[in-house]
Amino acid sequence: DGWRMIDSRAQARLIAAAAPDFGASGQSRADDIEPLSFRRPYARFFALEEHNLRFRNFDGRWSEPIERAVFIGADAALVLPYDPKRDVVLLVEQFRSGPFARGDRFPWCLEPIAGMVDGGEAPEDTARREALEEANLTVHALLSIGSGYASPGDATGFYHMFCALTDLPETLAGVSGVESESENIKSHILSADHFFEKLDAGAFNVIPLQLMGHWLARHRETLRARA
Repeated sequence: DGWRMIDSRAQARLIAAAAPDFGASGQSRADDIEPLSFRRPYARFFALEEHNLRFRNFDGRWSEPIERAVFIGADAALVLPYDPKRDVVLLVEQFRSGPFARGDRFPWCLEPIAGMVDGGEAPEDTARREALEEANLTVHALLSIGSGYASPGDATGFYHMFCALTDLPETLAGVSGVESESENIKSHILSADHFFEKLDAGAFNVIPLQLMGHWLARHRETLRARA
């Protein structure tokens, strides 16, 4: 797992280096940063880095030195499976350590299928692999919802989000996951109407699922018409 995570972090840097220019103003770039010191006090499955640096302000002057701690993870592919013929979606439920560590009374989350992008792997390939591993799904078509940072103020996590068009019969609901990775994942199949009702009611506490759900709401009728 340790070497796999190192490969995944390296792959994330390669993807970032090849990304298009997302600069809001088109003015500031990575070479407007001067690293002063760096240390990595923790590096196992994830890593924690401490950076001392300064950057060029919008007026052209250099900032005072600042210290920032950054949680280092991998890029991840997120998948919302949708069956446009049956008009149903699939969500997965599993224990999540983040809510547990925060003190949440219900640290099991309903969320999209998700997994780390391995070294040498394209996010689309990760999406198809995870759909098969977590929910026994064969993806017929993969539609990009978007990609971006989950929490750019303190973490490297970058999400590649997809809607997977697939077959979702009721018999598909059940428990799966890769046992060697201690995955215990329960699949839920919801009608699109029920899914959107829960979305509007604030019943989902995973932000990427909310975003992906709103994307599906905008494109649902088009996808059904093409099915």
